[in-house]
Amino acid sequence: MLDFTTETDFTRITGEHEEIFRLICEKDEKGLEKALKDHLYFSMKRMRHAIEVDYKDYFKEEPEEGRFVI
Repeated sequence: MLDFTTETDFTRITGEHEEIFRLICEKDEKGLEKALKDHLYFSMKRMRHAIEVDYKDYFKEEPEEGRFVI
């Protein structure tokens, strides 16, 4: 939901969630895996600045090893 503070294209966001829900209902594991990876990757990419600057106090710093890099 943090994405709603950084995103204005709500039609795209709800469309992504509807697609994920459809894939769950159809039990399409491969399609769901790709849709989730894409959704999470692009969400993190869009929110990177907000996470690293505006909301940095909400997140714990982790060592570089295993860190999710965008």
